[in-house]
Amino acid sequence: MIEECGLLNKVFTLDALHCSKGTTQAIIESKNDYLITVKGNQMKLHKQIKKISKS
Repeated sequence: MIEECGLLNKVFTLDALHCSKGTTQAIIESKNDYLITVKGNQMKLHKQIKKISKS
């Protein structure tokens, strides 16, 4: 859908509802970037992000 709409070189901002591998993969494959809210209920991902942000 992203490519069909001609969305190139964009930054998508998404809430936690869209925090999934499928969504992020589609954005990456379309050569776009993204910012996604991650909540604590995604414990593994949340911990990885906190670890990276502290380094």
